[in-house]
This record gives sequence, C-alpha cells and structure tokens, in this order.
Amino acid sequence: MAIAYKRNYRFFLQNRYNKGQTCLSFHNDGTVSLKVVPSLGEIKAIDLAKKDTPAQTLAYFDSLTTSTTDLSSFLESIETDHPDLGFYSGNFKLKKTYIGYFYNYSMRRMTPVYDDENLKSVALGAEGSKVGRDDEFAYSFMNEVISRITDPNNHDYAKTLVATARKNDGFEGGYEYSITKDITNTITSLHNACINSSMYSSFALDEDISAWKADLKQKMQQYKVFRELYRFTKAYDLATSHEKEEKTNPNTIEVPQKPKLKSLTYHQISLSDMFPEVGK
Repeated sequence: MAIAYKRNYRFFLQNRYNKGQTCLSFHNDGTVSLKVVPSLGEIKAIDLAKKDTPAQTLAYFDSLTTSTTDLSSFLESIETDHPDLGFYSGNFKLKKTYIGYFYNYSMRRMTPVYDDENLKSVALGAEGSKVGRDDEFAYSFMNEVISRITDPNNHDYAKTLVATARKNDGFEGGYEYSITKDITNTITSLHNACINSSMYSSFALDEDISAWKADLKQKMQQYKVFRELYRFTKAYDLATSHEKEEKTNPNTIEVPQKPKLKSLTYHQISLSDMFPEVGK
C-alpha cells in the first residue's frame, strides 16, 4: 500500500513585466505548467486549485533544483524537457523566486537550493516530510549539530543560529532561512543547560539536557528542519573559515569569483557581515 505524503509546497517565479507571480507546477503525469497568480501579499489558498497548481513536498523540489547550478539552468532544463512551454528566465526576477507554503492563511517563503550534492542525496532519500530512516549522512549531521550546541565552550554557533532564525519569518522578515521559534527555543534551552552543567553538577539538569537533545533530534528528522539547519551550518562554516584564513594570511589578495545565482552564494568573509543581527 502506497503511503500518502502530505504535499504543501509550490514553486513561484516573480514576473518581471507584469503583475502577480507565476506558479510553476509539476504534475503527476510528468508535465509542467505555468499559471499566473496574485502577488505575495494578495494570494490566498483559493487561488491555487489542486488540479491546476498541484503541491509537492519540499524534498521533491530540492531533488530537482540541487541537480542544477542556479535558477537559470533549472528553468533551462525544464525548457529542454518541455519545449512547448516557451518561457525564458529573462521573464522573471530570478533573485526573488521562492518555494512557498501557506501558514496561518499567509504565504510563507523558503529559499531554493542549487548545486548541492549532499542535500540532493538527502532529498532523494526523504520519506515525504521526513528524513530517510537509513540516511547515514543526515543522522551524522544531526549529531554534529547537537554536539556544537551542547559544547559549553562554543557559544557563537548557537547564538548566531538563533539570532539568524529570529530575523527570518518567511514573510516580511526575509526568507533566507526558515527556522521556527520552537526550534530556537529548544536550542537555547539546551545550550544554556549545558553551560550551567559545566559549572555545577545536577542530576535534574542532566535529565533536562537528555530530554532537550532527544527533542531536537526528533525535530531534525523533519526534512524542512534538517534542510534549514544544514544550510545555515554550511554558511556558518564557510564564514568562519574565511575569518580564520584572513587572520592567518592577512595579506592574501582575494581573487574575484564569477557570480552565480544560487541560494548559497557567499560574498561575505566575516560572521558580522553574513549575520549582522548577531551582537545587537
């Protein structure tokens, strides 16, 4: 018996020359269709009929986009497979595209991911909205995140993660990341408890730490949560590596790189530039 996975997500392109936005729909028969719908601030659930604009899982879209280098190449790959669509990337504002879902009657946005073999592998192995039960990379990464958060001598990772997540709400606050408040609350409680535990021993505190670790591990098994923590950690590690490189080689001249339209492009070379909300 096939498992019916809940599908909540749709792919939206922002029109360059006319009002509204375009929903890019992938149908079960392998066809792709385009439908102009109201803008972000005006769209309602009723504007997205299941027949005309079917929803998919987040992992489904990631499995497609991570196989391409950027949004332009993603659209070109669809044109190749479906030449009758006849649309071009120049018709859309590429940097404003998003994967959207409704939450509390409002459209919330998530950043598409391109050119990422690790996330592609996890997406292909996902079981609906859950990370695949046998995904060794995914579970190894989850343990790494918990290890960083529970390290009483490493405050920066947890602090930066929470501050960055609180800045983004998928709507007016931006959508580079989509990490909900219940996740950041768990991270904060777990990290603070580990700091306290390092200063004095407490059986009750140890029990709390175990409970929060189990809770966070369970939350990270949700594909969306895993995805966003993975993306944040990748960006964080790149920023910190640039900081270390600058301190080691202060006279190094940075070679300009060809810009790419991908969700994880990094032009910053410091945590303060990448995450300006930290330290406020």
